Amino acid sequence: MANVTQIREDELKIGSEGLMEYFVAVRRADTKEFIAGYRFEGYSGHAMMDEVRHIRQTFEKSVTYPVTVEW
Repeated sequence: MANVTQIREDELKIGSEGLMEYFVAVRRADTKEFIAGYRFEGYSGHAMMDEVRHIRQTFEKSVTYPVTVEW
């Protein structure tokens, strides 16, 4: 079953840690300040990318400045 967990910056392991497990960091685009981190388990690459797109759009609307997403 797919699962998304919000994590702290010190828990990030950018990239794929295992099969169908991904870590994602949301940062402010201009200062690279950490905003949020997520661990995706049980997601295919395509499903994770769809979620990342949604996260980016949601954050940019709520914080009113550009964000970057690393995975």
